Amino acid sequence: MRPINALISVAILFTGCDSLYFDLADESRIAMSKLSPNMTKQEVISIMGSKTVDAIGGARVPSPFRTSMYQRSGDVIEIYFYYTQFIWADGRVTDDELTPIVFINGKLDSWGWESWVEKAKRYDINVNYKVN
Repeated sequence: MRPINALISVAILFTGCDSLYFDLADESRIAMSKLSPNMTKQEVISIMGSKTVDAIGGARVPSPFRTSMYQRSGDVIEIYFYYTQFIWADGRVTDDELTPIVFINGKLDSWGWESWVEKAKRYDINVNYKVN
């Protein structure tokens, strides 16, 4: 195989990998636009889906990507982090590529980093994310 053909093949291979991330991020953002406050967790999961993308190099991006749960002041706070933004094809998923969806006592409260940081402050939960 000529060097230029090999280079083109590798470029196509990695572009395909990136498109999996773009597709998942797009699907998550579109689904998120259908959310409404006070939905149950099951309703949200039904809308957001539970797809996992397996990309080249062993990278896996499940939906939700991760979850956290806290108990404060008699409330149960759950956060589901969904992959919504493709930033860099480095095989890692960072917080700036995720959008938190916040449930309080099993009901959808809000979504987005600004909202989650505000709720975390109210419930005295440490969040290491700076909202611009």
